Amino acid sequence: GMANNAFFDMGAAIHISGAKSVIVKDCDIRSSGDTSTANVKGNYGIVIGSNYYTNIDINNNHIHNIKNAVWFSYGVDRSPFNYGIPNPFPGKLYIKKNIITDAVAALQTGNEYLKNAIMVDAVFYGGNDSSAIICSENEINGAVNGIKLSGVNGSLIKNNNVTLIADKATIKVAEQYGICLEPDWLGYGGGSAVTGYKTIVEENRVTGYDYYAPIPSSGILLKQRAETEIGCNIVNNLTHGFKFVGYNPNTKFWDNSMPITNKYGFTLEHQGIIGRQGNWNSAMGIICPSNNSWEQPAAVWQQTTSTAFPQYMTNTINSVPSQSQLVVLNSTTNPQINPNGSGFGLTFNETYRHIAGDTTSPIFYANSNNSNCVRCASANTDLRRSTEDLTLLEQIADGTILLYNQEPEDRLLVMQEQLYELLHNNADILANSSSLQQFISNNNWNSLDFIYYAGKYLAEGNMEMLQILLGFWPEQEGLDETYYQYFEWMIAKYNDPDFNPDEATVLEYANRCPLTYGTIVYAYRNLYNAITNKIHEFENNCEG
Repeated sequence: GMANNAFFDMGAAIHISGAKSVIVKDCDIRSSGDTSTANVKGNYGIVIGSNYYTNIDINNNHIHNIKNAVWFSYGVDRSPFNYGIPNPFPGKLYIKKNIITDAVAALQTGNEYLKNAIMVDAVFYGGNDSSAIICSENEINGAVNGIKLSGVNGSLIKNNNVTLIADKATIKVAEQYGICLEPDWLGYGGGSAVTGYKTIVEENRVTGYDYYAPIPSSGILLKQRAETEIGCNIVNNLTHGFKFVGYNPNTKFWDNSMPITNKYGFTLEHQGIIGRQGNWNSAMGIICPSNNSWEQPAAVWQQTTSTAFPQYMTNTINSVPSQSQLVVLNSTTNPQINPNGSGFGLTFNETYRHIAGDTTSPIFYANSNNSNCVRCASANTDLRRSTEDLTLLEQIADGTILLYNQEPEDRLLVMQEQLYELLHNNADILANSSSLQQFISNNNWNSLDFIYYAGKYLAEGNMEMLQILLGFWPEQEGLDETYYQYFEWMIAKYNDPDFNPDEATVLEYANRCPLTYGTIVYAYRNLYNAITNKIHEFENNCEG
């Protein structure tokens, strides 16, 4: 371990709140707890929340046998308890070069350590996020869940090594992940000086423990999040190498490796949608291949195991099979929209397969990924848009997109709310489609407009305008009511710093389905964690 500071069998080893500059470095944090009855020991390793910080550096710590190792629970750009007040000291959060492991000895049944390795949460919707989050070079071994960012943008997740183990707790998690990204409230602030609004996830390695385990696992899990670049990652021995849940607009996916050691290389769940991929020219005319690698053709994947344990290169869950083109991918030899991995130097032409056994779409991919992880070197990385690229967005806007039959109207409205925000922050998309321009015009002074501007005013700290807007709120049900209640609480907290909403009411909202009640549900979950000062598991109420 490290010699500077050592902590043993603490309920929370390091808990810092409200500091302007924090350095937690070269600390050794351990616990002897090995059963659920000993959960008072080693419940939390490093917990930090700060309203006005210039720099937080969590660096080179050794954390062993702790249930929740590193948790950044709130901060002014992401989760102020004086809601809506801009941070005059926009800073940076570094979580780097930490070694986080489970117990050295074999874990007993009922053990809850290591449950969550690294969590970064935001509480309020929106964020004038001029700061950067850099999570890199962490070694995580034996975790139930690895790294999660929720509500934050402008982040870089790079060169982390995550190895998962089975959850031995009595009450187990519903799913496991190596890296999980939840909605980041895109576009209300100046973005990060490091990455802009987007979050970059590259050169990470995630290894699971059993790709047919009863609890599903994902190497990299994206949930209704915009402007994410996922490149040069390697995933092994997982249920889903990569899983995209819901509408994830403007996602770029390239040079990732999905070996045959996964049950599904690439999964779309609940009408998963990402951005256009594949071999086409950038704005400066340079080819930008997606170059993702499955290493083996589909036929080989399916022959690796018995019929009782099939493996597929791609997969859809809770989606309409005929709408599997909801992921927009493209290649030079297959220009139509299709649900495939496309790549440069196409060496295989196999059949697209998913859990329903659909065989109607071809799959193109590269037999190896680019080890140098070069994305359009010396070129403009904003890829040129095409007519096909806009078709799916126009179908969302006009309501003609074919949706999964569980509450389709609510799901469509949530997708339209995300699209409305996307169009306000991507003028080039809007300029190329009269249909999308009409969509914006049709929703002026309707609920989507109110939700967008309420989030914008909150992020700017303009609480007076937010309060005026709430006085004219158009509806009080479903999506509108869910957003309204959150904004109302923000106003109450602004007017009375001692105000906290009722915990039971917050929990009710936190357990709603974000696919039908909006991405604001994730903010409710982070809020519930913050006001209870504990990390909770929430219900999954999105199944049909």
